[in-house]
Amino acid sequence: GFIEMRLWPIAQRYLTGWFVPDLALISLDMVSFFSTESNNMESFTLLRLFRNLRLLRLVRMVGRASVLKEHLETFEIMEWASVYVETTLGMIKHLAIIALMCHFCGCAWYALGRTDQFGLGQASWITVHEATREELGLPSDLLYMYSTSLHWALTQFTPAAMEVSASNGVERLFTVGVVLTGLIVFSFFVGSINQSLSTLKARSAEDTFQNTLVRRYISERQLSMELAADMLAFIRQRGLGKAKSKVVFSDIKALDSLPQELLAHLQHEVGLPILDTHAMLKHLSVLGSKEMTRLCEKALKESRRIYGEHLFEAGGGGEKMYFILSGRFHYISEQLRDDVTQEVSKGMRCSEASLWLSWEHHGTMTCMDHSSHLFQLDGAQFRKIMVRSDQAELCAMYARLFYKNLIEEYLTEEEATDLFGSDEDVAHILTPIRAVIRTSNFMAEFGSYSVHWAFQVWKEHLQQKKEERRKRRTCLRYCPRRDAA
Repeated sequence: GFIEMRLWPIAQRYLTGWFVPDLALISLDMVSFFSTESNNMESFTLLRLFRNLRLLRLVRMVGRASVLKEHLETFEIMEWASVYVETTLGMIKHLAIIALMCHFCGCAWYALGRTDQFGLGQASWITVHEATREELGLPSDLLYMYSTSLHWALTQFTPAAMEVSASNGVERLFTVGVVLTGLIVFSFFVGSINQSLSTLKARSAEDTFQNTLVRRYISERQLSMELAADMLAFIRQRGLGKAKSKVVFSDIKALDSLPQELLAHLQHEVGLPILDTHAMLKHLSVLGSKEMTRLCEKALKESRRIYGEHLFEAGGGGEKMYFILSGRFHYISEQLRDDVTQEVSKGMRCSEASLWLSWEHHGTMTCMDHSSHLFQLDGAQFRKIMVRSDQAELCAMYARLFYKNLIEEYLTEEEATDLFGSDEDVAHILTPIRAVIRTSNFMAEFGSYSVHWAFQVWKEHLQQKKEERRKRRTCLRYCPRRDAA
């Protein structure tokens, strides 16, 4: 992925790659250019035709086309392409390649027929064919001759025949060369189509078999039309989800062989932007990067869900916090009616309480898109890593404030939902924590103070204000009224 700017490696790569083809093409150009003053220009017509071999440089674009395809897939432009579309596009690509080769071979065949190779006045396929056409009273315009040449070239690449054939030795040798080339190209083309169709058949065979069993079960049990339609629609949606689901880390077995240091660097680079979407975790990453690296390596895992799969269910133990990167989920709280759903989409988080509290899920979250991409942060691993870090007291402070704000919003823990912990909630929780940190930073200039000390100071300050408000209310309650005085 790095751009090579050193002169010698660039030259060495070019000398061992495209130097010889470029030198041959430049030699043809020079011979053709310096031969323009020759009286016998027909002998150089075929030579100038070979200048079209410069189009072979387009082969260089094959590697760049693959890179472009990877970028398009990264930006989800080609995510819609299914196996059927991919197979069809592959066949069209091979047909286009054969058509282009037939075009150039047809042009060369026509130029060869118009050239008197050795100045002997030998008959060519064009003179023979035009004479036959004149006997029948038919014209031989340029369009007809081009289509005839193209037809001839196509017959050399496929098992077909036509009335045009070679009329001299040069044309015969040219025909032999084209036939040998066509044999290889056509065999490769047929093999590619068979491989594509076999792959398509292998991928769809299991799905077709399962769909047949489902339809047979519906018929044998005489299920209602509504239920059968819902079942088939659900199975079809899951099939689309499997085809469109993103590649996750666990799918790539080759990554398991990476060295531990390189693997940790990869997980840190992928996972840190995910953790930074949470304000508290981003603040922790600023304070200490070592803990964030361990979190990305041990606690953060990439995952996906397809249509109809549950992310978690009501009553289950809350063990993970989820970061939704793509897709759409429906959340149904057990405290609300079953027909009341809350939508969770890209960029949202859920089940943050699993990090800070002993949590039990209070609702069910189901994937409602073809496929969804997400990251999950394991609560047990998170606590195990952070309890040993220098920010343990800061995390404990956040946990207490998290629970306090959750109770203030829902009155009881049983009535809370798994969606508590939005950006607004986190910002509200962090407000007093930032005030405490600013106070501790100020006091640190006059001595060595810990976050625990700052929290105690902040707590005593709140208790003092609470006591003052209580005394003020007591004074107003027992103070004699003026009219009574």
